[in-house]
Amino acid sequence: MNLVFIGILAGTAVLSWWLSGYDTLVTGQDRTADFRRRTIRCGATLLLMAAGLASPWIFIAVTVLIAVIWAGCLSELFARGFHRLVDSEDKRQFDPKQTERDLDKLAELVQRGRNDEAIAWCKKLNESGEASTLAIETVLFQLYSGMFAGDGAQASPPLAEAQRLRAQGNPGEAAAKLDSLLQKEPDNLRAAFLLMRNYAENLGRPDKADALLRTLGQRPHIPPVFVEYARRSIQEWSGLAPRQEKRTEGIESLLVDCRDSEGPEKAADPAKASVDELLASGYLATAIEILESQVKDQPESFDLWLKLGEAHGVYCRNLQSAAKIIGRIEANPAFTQEQIQLAKSKLREWRRNGQV
Repeated sequence: MNLVFIGILAGTAVLSWWLSGYDTLVTGQDRTADFRRRTIRCGATLLLMAAGLASPWIFIAVTVLIAVIWAGCLSELFARGFHRLVDSEDKRQFDPKQTERDLDKLAELVQRGRNDEAIAWCKKLNESGEASTLAIETVLFQLYSGMFAGDGAQASPPLAEAQRLRAQGNPGEAAAKLDSLLQKEPDNLRAAFLLMRNYAENLGRPDKADALLRTLGQRPHIPPVFVEYARRSIQEWSGLAPRQEKRTEGIESLLVDCRDSEGPEKAADPAKASVDELLASGYLATAIEILESQVKDQPESFDLWLKLGEAHGVYCRNLQSAAKIIGRIEANPAFTQEQIQLAKSKLREWRRNGQV
């Protein structure tokens, strides 16, 4: 009986000492105070347990006291357990150079013309949250412009045949061939893009192009930003928006830390070049990263918000992102009606001049 008594007290001592580590007042900043606090709590528990083992009636009473003593620690234990369950701790070692390497890989994929892989890599970067979302969207717009310049007809004989029919003035036959191809390959974005162009530009049916785009947009595996890019293209083909020059040269300069590019010394130290110099030299992602950081630090600076909108609307040719930024200016109570009207007029000017 004595051995059982000793065993219970020993187990209680070990368990209570472990549990006392969950005391929120045990911070580790003062080890002496922490040790004293844990010792008092565990000692009181052992005394109550010893008294409770002497009599069943006493045990019932001391159980309540023990529960009161350990309520805070138990609560903290369960709270931490629940937090780990719903949001497990990321124990990976932080690597400050990881984003830099990821963007270097993206630049390499773009330079080699591996656009599909580059788009998948953009999606990974966007989901990781390590890189600027707006900067990645800008890169994606440029990638799509490069992929679909010339309609990508060289990608396969059926697409080349559809393009030939369009060029010969037979858009109806081209549409039928592309529709048949999409029935067999519903995820063929080049075929879908060429069919949308055929509808909007050759057949004068932008409504059918929009309907096809809505169908594509409902699919879960459509690459990011593709729907916005295709919608903008449909507006151009149907004459609802000014056409923009499809340029693919210099896309590597959109990427942060593209070391092989020439320009402002941003690879070594982006702070050495001003935002205006970066924008003028084509280092768009770097400029956007700087502007986003400045806007975060100074959310009431109208000039910074407007410059960020200009970076997207004029330099990146991304009207959707520019409109979102102007919308945030409009919703910001820190700005006056005069400033909001100025921002809206700037957005109209970018549209009117065909800069996006």
